[in-house]
Amino acid sequence: MLVLLLSVIVLALSYASGNLQPRNSTGLTDTVTWDPHSIFIQGQRVFILSAEFHPWRLPGNPNLWADIFEKIKANGFNTVSFYVNWAVHYPTPTTNDGQGDFQTGTYRDIQRFIDEARSAGLWLIARGVSFGALAHMA
Repeated sequence: MLVLLLSVIVLALSYASGNLQPRNSTGLTDTVTWDPHSIFIQGQRVFILSAEFHPWRLPGNPNLWADIFEKIKANGFNTVSFYVNWAVHYPTPTTNDGQGDFQTGTYRDIQRFIDEARSAGLWLIARGVSFGALAHMA
């Protein structure tokens, strides 16, 4: 108990002297936080070095994804940024009764894309929809 109390006092003094910056968060999770210098993932300060890869730009063979992710990792990247082309999954607003087309074993298999990146030890940054998809769905 004394160790905990001393730790709290040291942290409070460090913060008061300006040595520590508060971490920011969206409040939705504490997995990713940030301060003025960088982000933290699971409490570890991380520099994101991101490649870009879109599953729908390599149609026909999702079996190549694992190899591509391994090559991305081997080139020093720790993250892959991607966006889902909603026009591929929802060619019409009523595709599959509004559930979209996420057929497993095809380039539409987003869960497999995520799993392959995780297996390669990469983080993912999912970005918003493309403007073409928004116009198509309007």
